[in-house]
Amino acid sequence: MPRPGFNWFVTNDTDPILSDVNVRKALMYGMDRKTEAEKLFHGEDIPAFTPIPLAQAWASDPAALTAYPYDTKKAGDILDADGWKMGSDGYRHKNGEALAFTVAIIAGNDISTRVFELMQATEKLAGIKLTAKQS
Repeated sequence: MPRPGFNWFVTNDTDPILSDVNVRKALMYGMDRKTEAEKLFHGEDIPAFTPIPLAQAWASDPAALTAYPYDTKKAGDILDADGWKMGSDGYRHKNGEALAFTVAIIAGNDISTRVFELMQATEKLAGIKLTAKQS
């Protein structure tokens, strides 16, 4: 039986790269939440861009269901305009720095690992390198 809950991706906005709103927008466009819901949560998940449960209709915005649709081309266009150019290694670089992040995932949690692996694969298509650190 499905139960209310949510997974979320929180960025460290004090990080020099993640403090750039365009990088954060590109990350959101690079996340394939629909495939995540269908493949990892067997269609029982509803992809949304809000921490507010959709059951609380009085507090949730219907636009949260369609915000940041998966679009690696748009993510790439945002990063290109922001000066992040694709390198020969398949990742983007700006001022000699790679567009790379470490993502903390819960150790021993199979679903966290699977969500990260999907996210890592889809973000790579936009030229963003993600590595995992289990905590």
